Amino acid sequence: MGNFTNVTEIPGQGASKDQLSYMMTRYHLAKQYAKDKDVLEIACGSGTGLGYMAEEAKSIMGGDIDDNLVNIASDSYVGDSKVKVQRIDAQALPYEDKKYDLVLLFEALYYIPDVSKFISEVKRVIRPGGVLIITSVNCQWHGFNKSPFSHKYFAATELLDMFKVESKSEVLMGYHDLPSGNNRTVSFIRQSAVKLGLIPKTMKSKELLKRIFYGKLTPIPKVIYDGLGKIETLVTFNQKKDDVENYKFLYLIAHFD
Repeated sequence: MGNFTNVTEIPGQGASKDQLSYMMTRYHLAKQYAKDKDVLEIACGSGTGLGYMAEEAKSIMGGDIDDNLVNIASDSYVGDSKVKVQRIDAQALPYEDKKYDLVLLFEALYYIPDVSKFISEVKRVIRPGGVLIITSVNCQWHGFNKSPFSHKYFAATELLDMFKVESKSEVLMGYHDLPSGNNRTVSFIRQSAVKLGLIPKTMKSKELLKRIFYGKLTPIPKVIYDGLGKIETLVTFNQKKDDVENYKFLYLIAHFD
C-alpha cells in the first residue's frame, strides 16, 4: 500500500480556486442527500468534508486505509458526537448489514485493488432506498494524468454498468474545461507535461507549481464551509451527445431499491 498522505488534500496545504471548487462541488452534492441520514464516507482522507455534511446528516462515519490520514481527520473532530473516524478497508467494511443510507467514495475508486469486493460491500451495508455517490477524475478528459498507486480508472459508461442491475444510476459531469487566453496557455503546458511524465507525484510538489501558475493559494481548512469555493454546475452524461473529453470529473449517483 502506498502512502496516500502524499496524494491527498491536507489541512494547511495551499489550494487554487479551481481545487477548492472541486472540493466544494462534490461535498455540496453529497450534502443534498445527507439530511437526517446515516452517512459513510469511504476513503475520507483528512476528513475535510465530514463536518460540512454533519450540518445536515444524522450521523457521519469517515474511514480511510491510511493511518496518518485517519489521525488527521480524528484530530479535527475530537469531541464531536456526530462525526466518527476509523481505519477501514473499502474491500472489507467493518459494519453490519444495512447500516447506512448514504455511502460516498470521492476520488479513490482507482486506488482500490479489487473493485468487485468494494461493490459487494457497498451493496451489503447500504439500506433499501439508500444512495451511493462516487466521484472520479474522468480518464477520457484531455488533461488526464494517472495518479500514483492507482490501479484502474473507469470511463462514464463503465461506472453506469457497475450498478445498472441493482439500482437506478446516472452519471453527471463537471468542470467543462475549454480554456481561453492565459488559461489556454496553462492548459497547453499541463497537457505537454502529462505527455512527458513531468507532473509531480505528490500534493506538496504540485503546490509549488500551482503557486507559479495560479498565484496566491488559499490554505485548506480542517473543515470546509459554504463560500470556500464555487459550486460547479453539473450536467447529465449522454453518451451520444456529450463531448466527454472536455469534462474533468465524473459523478456517479446510484439509487438502491
